[in-house]
Amino acid sequence: MENMIQGANYGSKPVPYNLPEVTMKGFEAGVSKSLGDRVKASFQFTYTQDVNPELGRQVNEVPERKYSVGLNYAGGHGLNANLSLNYIDSRFIQFSDGTGSSGELDPPSCIITLLLPCRRILPSTLK
Repeated sequence: MENMIQGANYGSKPVPYNLPEVTMKGFEAGVSKSLGDRVKASFQFTYTQDVNPELGRQVNEVPERKYSVGLNYAGGHGLNANLSLNYIDSRFIQFSDGTGSSGELDPPSCIITLLLPCRRILPSTLK
C-alpha cells in the first residue's frame, strides 16, 4: 500500500502524517452458533501484519491480533441484550506528552461490553 495516513498526538493536537509505503497482510475469520431459540454465540479473530519498512515493525496504532467473543440474546417484544469481550494485542503508539516519549509499545487490552435493552414507555401506557 502506498501513502497510508497515520495520526500522532503532539501535545493536545492530533497531527496526520504520511507513510510512503506499507506492506499489508492479514486475514479475518468468524463463526457464530445458535445456543437455543433466543441466544447466539460468536467468535471473531483478526490477524494483521502492517509493516512500516522505514521502522521495520508494525505500523503505529495497528495491533497484530484482535479477538472478540460475544453472546446475543434476542428476547420478545424487541428486547435484545449483547455481551462481548474484546482483546486487542499490543500496538505501538506515537505520542508526545512533553517528556520526549514516542514510539512506545502499548500493552494488550481487554474490553468488556454489556448492552442492555431499553424500553420506551409511552404516556398512554401509564395509568
